[in-house]
Amino acid sequence: MKMRLSEFFRRNPYRPTSPRQRLVLVAVTLVTVLLLFSGLLAPHLRYLQHKLAMRSPPLPPCAPGQTERCLGGRQPVMLIAPAPRPAASR
Repeated sequence: MKMRLSEFFRRNPYRPTSPRQRLVLVAVTLVTVLLLFSGLLAPHLRYLQHKLAMRSPPLPPCAPGQTERCLGGRQPVMLIAPAPRPAASR
């Protein structure tokens, strides 16, 4: 059976989607995207909350005459002498 080219383009075996079907498809797509996004983001948000909970409280500003353990104060540093260098081998 020979089919003409015009008949081939004229017949459509697929039904077009109705507006209601498109709305359902868009809603299902949005719900899927939101579930995936929240499911993938939830562990990271829990990690950030834990990290924020573990932060130490901010240092208080320095009182007059205070130089250590305050914001803008000095940090004591302990210097250790370096180990002696070994003799060069011959």
